[in-house]
Formats: sequence, structure tokens, C-alpha cells
Amino acid sequence: ALPISLREDLRSNERVWAIEYFREKAETSETRISYKLQPDEAIILDNHEMLHARTDFKDPERHLIRVRMKAAA
Repeated sequence: ALPISLREDLRSNERVWAIEYFREKAETSETRISYKLQPDEAIILDNHEMLHARTDFKDPERHLIRVRMKAAA
């Protein structure tokens, strides 16, 4: 796990504990899935609906595109 970085004025034992607790639960959750994308595949996620992450990659040809969408009013 990566070390936690909090602004000093926000750091407290309770906050550090809460973040570590959340991370431990998220990383060991029985509902966690892992999927390796195949060439020409993409995944589209709603950040308000799903917690997601990615593993490290070393492919210099990999290209990440981030697109932000807003629902029509």
C-alpha cells in the first residue's frame, strides 16, 4: 500500500486510521474484481457510482484518455 499523504493541518490519528481502515476493506473486499483489458477494449465508469482503481503499467505504447461528461439538464 502506498503511504498516506495528508496536509499537516488535516492529519489526525483518527483520519489516518479511517483511511487505512477504508483501504484495507476495499482491497480485501469479496466484491472486488480484476479484469485485464484486451486490445481495443475500453471501460467506462461513473465515479459517483463505482469505486475503481488500476494497477501499475509499463507499456510505453499505452495511451490513457480521460473524458469528463455532464448529464444533460
